[in-house]
Amino acid sequence: MNSLAERTNPNSNKTTPLHFPKSSQSPSNHKSEAEQDVGSAMTDYKRGDIVEICSEEEGFKGSYYVATIVAQLDADAFTIEYATLLDENELDPLREVVRARNIRPAPPTVDAEEFHVGDEVEARDNDGWWIGRVMEKLGRGDYYVLFENSGEVAKYHRKGLRAHLEWIDGRWIRSPQRGML
Repeated sequence: MNSLAERTNPNSNKTTPLHFPKSSQSPSNHKSEAEQDVGSAMTDYKRGDIVEICSEEEGFKGSYYVATIVAQLDADAFTIEYATLLDENELDPLREVVRARNIRPAPPTVDAEEFHVGDEVEARDNDGWWIGRVMEKLGRGDYYVLFENSGEVAKYHRKGLRAHLEWIDGRWIRSPQRGML
């Protein structure tokens, strides 16, 4: 895996690559089940649509992965194919059946020249997008991002971050800034 992040120990100047293995605790999206249901219920997905899947798997909870709708099985179930995840033979794209509440449309691109302390962002890592909060702006486009669920802090370049958007009532809403941490 080619990670865009580095793990930082606040008590040291050392950094190490940041990985989220299946057995580890990963960042969370901080959404209740009701909030997740609202967004997807407002969208009709069809074969070929590019979407993002919010994982409920332990160690990946709250992360988003790009996928394509392959088929709709019923009102609440879709077969999807991931763009970045492979099946157990590690040769073919992983296909899964997912519930509608775990699907959101691919978010629009939000141009952000820079992020500010307290901004909620999504960091590209481990083949998906992980929700965190900007903890510190370092300069030259680098930021420390805090993943509140796991307590991990990682260094990312701006190109590995995007503004976090929520899919609510069929609309994209940008998360408000929480202010200084």
